[in-house]
Amino acid sequence: MNIEAESLLKQYFGYDSFRPMQAQIIQSILNKKDAVVLMPTGGGKSLTYQLPVFLQPGLCLVVDPIKSLMEDQVRVLNNNWIDCCDYINSNLKREEKQSKLIDFKFGQTQFLFVSPERFVMEDFRNIIKTIDN
Repeated sequence: MNIEAESLLKQYFGYDSFRPMQAQIIQSILNKKDAVVLMPTGGGKSLTYQLPVFLQPGLCLVVDPIKSLMEDQVRVLNNNWIDCCDYINSNLKREEKQSKLIDFKFGQTQFLFVSPERFVMEDFRNIIKTIDN
């Protein structure tokens, strides 16, 4: 595993070493290979997509069907001094959702957590399509 990944693991996430399979998954992502990850609750899935975002350019759109989980993920990242993340869910007003989506589009937010239903909304899809244009 690359030294920079191990340094970030300790500095931002507070872990001395990777759990089983995390390093291989992260390396696969850094090698620009697709990864389908099935791990038990508490198995360390989040780290496998969060850490690679810091090691390469780009944004991370996280699809999460559970509102409380996406809010918890953002809270945990914020507690680890990672404040470039946000979420959009049905608890927010339309204006808040639009503002957060625009922040993501222009890189003000690096991680954006959304529900799967968001993809049936045309305005959401239209903004996502224009990222990197």
